[in-house]
Amino acid sequence: MGDFMELAHRVAERHPEHRRHFQELFDALPRLQRKYAPTGLDVNNIEVLMGALEMAGILGLGGDKVDDYTSSYTPITRCLHYVIAKTIEERLSFPLANNILQPPPPYPAFVELLTSLRRATRDSSSAFLTFNYDLAADFAISSKFAINYGLTRAASQGFALLKLHGSLNWFSCVECHNLVSMDFDEFPANMPMRVSERFSKWSHVKKRKHNISATPFIIPPTWDKGSFRHPMASVWAKAVAELREAQNIFIIGYSFPETDEYFRHLFTLATGGSAQLRRLWVFNPDASGVIEGRYAQMAGRAVGDRFRYFQRTFSQAIADIGDLFRPAYVP
Repeated sequence: MGDFMELAHRVAERHPEHRRHFQELFDALPRLQRKYAPTGLDVNNIEVLMGALEMAGILGLGGDKVDDYTSSYTPITRCLHYVIAKTIEERLSFPLANNILQPPPPYPAFVELLTSLRRATRDSSSAFLTFNYDLAADFAISSKFAINYGLTRAASQGFALLKLHGSLNWFSCVECHNLVSMDFDEFPANMPMRVSERFSKWSHVKKRKHNISATPFIIPPTWDKGSFRHPMASVWAKAVAELREAQNIFIIGYSFPETDEYFRHLFTLATGGSAQLRRLWVFNPDASGVIEGRYAQMAGRAVGDRFRYFQRTFSQAIADIGDLFRPAYVP
């Protein structure tokens, strides 16, 4: 997401009604750059910026003013989350067919793959773990399956969609600190899927049970996610359980940033010494060898030759996985 700030500037120019939130963040960036210049951190990279602010919050630096931009509870951090949400909403396009909103490609093909595999194998234990904040996968999967986000430890039915870095449609209760998800029946069938524009109507209903924060619950891909342990505990626990039982793990598109040591440890502890794991296949268009090297190091000798890296896009990965499981997969 190194070009995220450039995208955010474009969104702010097109939507002056949201300019205030964007401008507060843009105005803070030069101060942040000066603050972190000796460290070499590039605060124009959204992943680096989120990580720096989270670390400062963990260490108790800063205060509650906008200028105290090194606190995870300051307005600048809330502005950052708002900017991320609005930019992702504007960047991701949901096409219309017969005046009905459709999942963006290649998610319809991906859901068909899931449907065919589950129908042919009678296996309801497959799961989709994602690091994306956006709602493309959610919307597509919800067209075929009830979604189980794993937000509670209670057993629940539905397709396991485990979003390890949070989601644009998750919100935290400021009193019980549990997470509440906005369902897709809240969105008109033919209108752009923008959570921020539906929040006030939806939260009016949900506040009967929860005092919901208006900021989407998203967390940075950093080494320490300790401050998010309580609300995300059940999601991460379910992710570990799925990884431990998995025979095939396919990782598609995730760049695995060096800052996300948490995922490295979660994955290693969940799969280390797994006898039933048959494949750890990574699909990514990167040809530099950098991302492949990160995954190879993570896989290590414990996974060995079960690890493979494919320089492939999301669409190509869907086709490759379908080919692997034929005749079960019938697109």
